[in-house]
Amino acid sequence: MTTNIIKYQTNTTKSMTNIEHDEEFNERKYKRDYYDFELIGNGISGYSNIYERIDEIKRCTGIDNLEMVRPIVEKNSKNMKLKIKVKEYSDYKTLTKEWPLDSFKTGIKIKKSYPNLKVIVLDVQRNFKANQDNIEIKALQDNYGLYNIRRIHNHKNQPCNKITAKCKKISDFIDVIKDGVFIGSKKYRVIPHTVNYRVCSKCGSLKHQQKDCFKAQYCLKCSGTGHHIDNCNSFFDKCINCLGPHKCFSDKCKEFAQKKIFINRFVLKILIGEKFISSASDILQVGNDSKEDQTSESSDTSKLNDLIESIFSDKINNL
Repeated sequence: MTTNIIKYQTNTTKSMTNIEHDEEFNERKYKRDYYDFELIGNGISGYSNIYERIDEIKRCTGIDNLEMVRPIVEKNSKNMKLKIKVKEYSDYKTLTKEWPLDSFKTGIKIKKSYPNLKVIVLDVQRNFKANQDNIEIKALQDNYGLYNIRRIHNHKNQPCNKITAKCKKISDFIDVIKDGVFIGSKKYRVIPHTVNYRVCSKCGSLKHQQKDCFKAQYCLKCSGTGHHIDNCNSFFDKCINCLGPHKCFSDKCKEFAQKKIFINRFVLKILIGEKFISSASDILQVGNDSKEDQTSESSDTSKLNDLIESIFSDKINNL
């Protein structure tokens, strides 16, 4: 995926005509699973049950098609706020407009949420300080709509040459991937952050995590019992979930690939829609084997790509 995006960035020139769309266009084109926000107000605690809260929301906005209305009590102040989810962007727009002054008796404030979009800035010097006191971090926030900017560390807690950031808007996500970002006078490439699905570290299952596992210890490499992957002496890989010749957390596993595609569906929808990548399978790492392995598994890879395209198309159509 990174190679394809960098190729796109290299081939894109400033002379090309860029069509700019407002954020409503992007939100409607790339629909989220849900839209959420918080209502904050001193009078909310006076509405003791969900029915009273929904009735008050409907009175103030006319909207009662709510997926969730969850009360949250702040630890320090003991004040109550409501986290609200809706399925439709039109409802979200109505609910996040200005409310009547007597909403929940004393009035409310709205705290909007941002779409779940993260990016990675490449080749950043390791001595660059990614903290809020750094004036260049503030420039990234102000100029590119980025927030929660942090340095990525490796498994030894050593700084990598990458920083990660979240995007406030879909257009911010698209723009920084397309054009990169400036830190000081130097321009840096930006790629999307995708999530790698985690199997159960105890048994390798795709359906739960270790804290909920009641099975025996299985090796995530050879699927044998009684030993951990760190102590595996097998020369061969065997997937616990599909019995294929690969580790259970490999992108070659059809079941694992399906999970990975699904949890990244929103990001993939944007990347494909903006032509950064050509297909959902671009996020899968299936080409790192020896030539012999690649030849023997070329047919399986082709079938996997067909399966992924089918899965992704179905998910997109149902969103």
